[in-house]
Amino acid sequence: MSGWSVNVYGTSVSSWTCHASNSSSSSDSGFSLFKADKIVSYNGKKYNIFRCIEWKKITSFSYFYYVKQDENVQTNNERYLLEEHNPFVTSWDLTTYCSPTTPPPVEEYHVLVKEGQESDVKQWCPVPLRARFSYTHNDGSALTCGGGSSLSLCPDWSILTFDYSLCSIEQAFSKEGIVYCVNSVFDGTEFHTTVINPGNVSQSNHHRFSCYTIKQEGSTIYMSDSAGSCNKGQEAKTKQNDGSGTITLFSNGALFHITLKSSIMSRIHFLPFYN
Repeated sequence: MSGWSVNVYGTSVSSWTCHASNSSSSSDSGFSLFKADKIVSYNGKKYNIFRCIEWKKITSFSYFYYVKQDENVQTNNERYLLEEHNPFVTSWDLTTYCSPTTPPPVEEYHVLVKEGQESDVKQWCPVPLRARFSYTHNDGSALTCGGGSSLSLCPDWSILTFDYSLCSIEQAFSKEGIVYCVNSVFDGTEFHTTVINPGNVSQSNHHRFSCYTIKQEGSTIYMSDSAGSCNKGQEAKTKQNDGSGTITLFSNGALFHITLKSSIMSRIHFLPFYN
């Protein structure tokens, strides 16, 4: 398989084979251990490169996963395991190779979506976003969109629509201003939400995936973005190195407001929010 690309000791590695895997009885979650097909040579020694992931099914066409290895200085601090190559070893167990000393934090996850099924993987966005907003965007040097802007999740809670006719500053690395929520996790303070861009990504400044970290304080909501996956330690009020900046949202009205007696609430069953 391909998809991960890493430079190790000056050698580019991008092809991988799964050598060990397990899954739950429902096949909705599990671990998989991949080894690079290329053996890397350096200073007279040869090395295998491993990547272990813990994955969980979101829909029939989407998964999210964590890389279960330590950050490695030899791979630009990305999570890969290097081990000296032994030609007599031909199998590797999950317990040994999927047990990092410092596991990734909750926000450091990644998403897989089957190509061509982008419209079939939408999930509800976090509760604080289920409204209409005006917003300002801060790229680190200038504040824009204050004179007029609109972000709406109406009528579908899973689609973010930025109105570029009011403010033309592109958001979510999207040319069209429309992205779908595909997965969210909550760390106790902030949501970390991956969105997928179904539009044109032929230009380098547009990306298929991006991730928002979202925090609500009173009636104001703060968000930071990053290209691809959310970064380790990403915070809603801090611009990321690979992000366009931070957004401050001001509500123009919730989608709905309900006040119900407890006797009625006890008879209502809500679908769980996926995290």
